Amino acid sequence: MLNYHTFDPTLEKAIIFAVGNTLVCDNLEEAKALSWSGERHKVVTVDGILLTKSGTMTGGISGGMEARSNKWDDKKIEGLKKKKEQYESELDELGSIREMHLKESEASGRISGLEKKIQYAEIEKVIT
Repeated sequence: MLNYHTFDPTLEKAIIFAVGNTLVCDNLEEAKALSWSGERHKVVTVDGILLTKSGTMTGGISGGMEARSNKWDDKKIEGLKKKKEQYESELDELGSIREMHLKESEASGRISGLEKKIQYAEIEKVIT
């Protein structure tokens, strides 16, 4: 449905500045029909969704932070926090496992060194 609105002629410059050649629609369905049908128009909905002649759609309440913030409830946030703590704990454990492997490697190196010294000592004992 197409409605024309009249306005005070003294406000004409302000209205033209604010709206220009943009059509204003009550909802997105009307805006899509006007903007993307045969002849393309620049259209905006009353809640701020802008449809340009080139086909892009931007803005509006539904695309903003309000809609995105509703995706996250407290239970999901708590669940994510617990997972984060679990992963941090696992990382700490991995760090201590790495330290244990490093210490094991160092001890193994010392054992190998001592075994070589024992072999050399036994060879020297036989020779002398």
